[in-house]
Amino acid sequence: SAAGAVVLVLPLVLSLVLPGDSHGAGGVAVALALFADYWYVFQALARVAKADALGLEGFERIAFLQAGGGVSRLAGGMALAVWLVIVGLGLLGLAVRLAGPAKGM
Repeated sequence: SAAGAVVLVLPLVLSLVLPGDSHGAGGVAVALALFADYWYVFQALARVAKADALGLEGFERIAFLQAGGGVSRLAGGMALAVWLVIVGLGLLGLAVRLAGPAKGM
């Protein structure tokens, strides 16, 4: 969804736009993560209420709820790619720090 894309991309954009303010972008990421959990639960409860209002039962209810839930493959792939980049940069930073300053400089 569009809201999911904003939650994923906004902290990255802010870190590029505000390069000296990494704490601000990190704070936005934490705030969005907390909001995303609430939003996901709210959307799920709204979907259950809609199934109740439609009087769906059994397999119809299950199919209706499954059609509106879950994570798309694209969103999952994007989240995995972002996570791998973050972990890779963290490991690279750790390796550089452990290696120490370059000799002769």
